[in-house]
Amino acid sequence: MSTLQDLELLTEVSQLLTELHVDEVLTKVIKITLKQIGATRATLILMDEHQRQIENLFIADQDSAYEELDRVQMFRLILERGLAGWVIQHRQSALIGDTHTDPRWYPLENSTHAPRSALSVPIMRDEVLFGVVTLVHEQIDFFTDYHLRLLSIIMNQAAVAIQQARTFQRLQNERQQLENILKTIPDLLLIVDEYGQLTLLSDSVCSLLPDAVSYLGLNLSHLAEHDEIFKAIYTALERSSDWAFEIRSERTDRDFLVRITEHTPKGHLIVLNDVTKLRTLTRFKDQMLRLLSHDIRTPLVVITGYTDLIDMDIQDPEIKSYIGGVRQAIGRMEDLLAGVLRVERVRATPAELYERINLNRMANEVLTHVAPFADQKVITLDNAIDHDSFPTVEGDALLIKQAMENYLTNAIKYTPEGGRVLVQTQVADASYYFMVKDTGVGIAQHELPFVFEAFYRARHNGPEVKGEGLGLSLVKQAITQHRGDVWVESVIGGGSTFGFRIPLS
Repeated sequence: MSTLQDLELLTEVSQLLTELHVDEVLTKVIKITLKQIGATRATLILMDEHQRQIENLFIADQDSAYEELDRVQMFRLILERGLAGWVIQHRQSALIGDTHTDPRWYPLENSTHAPRSALSVPIMRDEVLFGVVTLVHEQIDFFTDYHLRLLSIIMNQAAVAIQQARTFQRLQNERQQLENILKTIPDLLLIVDEYGQLTLLSDSVCSLLPDAVSYLGLNLSHLAEHDEIFKAIYTALERSSDWAFEIRSERTDRDFLVRITEHTPKGHLIVLNDVTKLRTLTRFKDQMLRLLSHDIRTPLVVITGYTDLIDMDIQDPEIKSYIGGVRQAIGRMEDLLAGVLRVERVRATPAELYERINLNRMANEVLTHVAPFADQKVITLDNAIDHDSFPTVEGDALLIKQAMENYLTNAIKYTPEGGRVLVQTQVADASYYFMVKDTGVGIAQHELPFVFEAFYRARHNGPEVKGEGLGLSLVKQAITQHRGDVWVESVIGGGSTFGFRIPLS
C-alpha cells in the first residue's frame, strides 16, 4: 500500500470517532473494510454490553450497498460452530487459506456464496469484547498477514468508536430518563455550574417564572429578576452559607424549603420543596396559640375571680364543694394551657437565648427544689450526682431544667410512699448523662415505645395520678433540641429508669 493510501486509511478510520451512534459506526467500518482489503463479502456481529446476545448484524458485498441481515438464527449457528465463534471464544484473530480444509469454517446450507479463504478479527478494547468481523473471498489464499494487520488496525479504532457511541447513547438515555422524572416530581429542582449558569431545571420551576421560554444556559441571577426566592438562592450561593432555609414567594403565595448541595466539585444542586400547606397549618397553629395564651386564659381569670366571690358569700358546705370542683377544673385547664405553651417554647426557642449552663449545679438545684414534694410522700431522694466534675453546655437553661424536673416529679408521682428515687449523673464519651431511677409501679414493655409521645399516659395498677401526658414529650423535645436523646427502662412492679444524654461539644 502506498503512502497516500496509508494516509487515506488513517483519515477514514479517524472519522469513526466522529460518529455518535453505533449503527453509523458499523456502517463506516464495513465500508472501510471492503474498500481497503477487497473482500467479496464482510459480516459483522456486534454483541451486547454483557456479551450474551447479538445486538447488531451487518453484511455487505463489495458490489452492493450494505444491508442489515435479519437472520439471527443463522448467525447463532456461526457463533456456536463457525469461525466467528472460534474467534470470540479464543479472543484472537484467524486467517484461513482454504475453507475446505480448515475445521474452524462452518459452511452454511443453501448459501449462494462459496468462499475459499476467510479472515476474522475480534473487536476488542481493554479486554472487553464488542464483537467480531469476518471477511471472505472466492480465491484460495487471498488474505495475507498484511491484510490481517490492516484489519486489526481498523477494528482497534472501531472498538474505540463503538465504546464512545455506546457511552453517548447511555448518557442520552439517562438524560431522557432524568427529564421524564423531572416532569413527574412535584419538587422544584435546578442544577447550576460553577459560574451559576443553569444546566438543568425541572418543569415545575417554570410555574414560578412568567415566560414559557428555555432558561437553560442562563445565569441564576436572571431568574432572580422574576421572583425573590431565586434572589435569596443566588445570594446564598454567593455567601456559601445558609444552604438550608425557608422562604416565601409573595408573588405566587407559596412557601418553600430550600436545600442546596454540591452536585459537582464546583456545581450545585438546588431543591425547593413546596411546604405551603404545612406553613399554612403552622400559621393557623400560631394563631391558636395566641388564642390560648390570651383569649382563653383571660376568661379563666374572670371565672376564677367570680368563683372566689361566690365562695365568700356561700356557707352551704355542699355548694362550697361544687365551687371547689370548679376551681379544680380551672386549675387543670390552666395546667394544660401552660403545658401546650411550653411545648411551643421548646419548638421555637431561638439560639440567641442559649447560655452556658453548669449541668451538675442545675441538677442539684432541681433536686433541692423537688425535695419537699418527696417529703410529703415519705420518699427518700438519693443523690448520686458527680460532684467532682463540672460539665457545661450551651443551651436553654429553662428547658433543660424543666426536663430534669419532669423526670424527678414523674418518679415521685409514680412511686408509692416509703419508696426511693435515685438521681445520678455521669460524663462519658463527651456527653452528659442524667438518670432518674425509682422503685415505682413500673411500665409494661409494650408501652415503653410510646411514653415520650404527647398526651400518652401508660396504664398502671397504682393510685391515679393527675396529668395530661405532656411532661415526657416536653423532655424529649427539649433534649432533642440540644442534639441529645432520651431513653427509658422499666419493669411492671420493679420501678423505672428514665435518662437523657446531651453532647457537651
